[in-house]
Amino acid sequence: MITSDLSKSPTANTSPQDGRSNRSRALGVGAMIDLVAGGEVAPTAAQVAEAGGMGLRSVFRHFEDMDALYREMTEAIEVEVLPLMLRSLEGASWKERLLTLAERRARIFETIMPFRISATSGAPNAN
Repeated sequence: MITSDLSKSPTANTSPQDGRSNRSRALGVGAMIDLVAGGEVAPTAAQVAEAGGMGLRSVFRHFEDMDALYREMTEAIEVEVLPLMLRSLEGASWKERLLTLAERRARIFETIMPFRISATSGAPNAN
């Protein structure tokens, strides 16, 4: 399951600001991930601020808008899921490899589903 541990990914710390700012930015991304993973389809900036233990102003100081926060959340998820997607298939026969592939895809889809739903249903400017 994806949790706020993803906020420690490189994408969460790309700000050219000081370490405290990077930490606040990571808290915002982590809070967003936790909220969506917990079933909140369209978290508000106020919810992100509360869940991250930061002020509402801090959210918008670190993220231009909610779209930017959704983008950083998506990048953090990709960093977590991509290695699983790229791992070689194991198994002596094609049937074993097919089962491995099916199990892996199911795990990936179960992991990303709350974020996919949020991105398509709740994200600002979602299409």
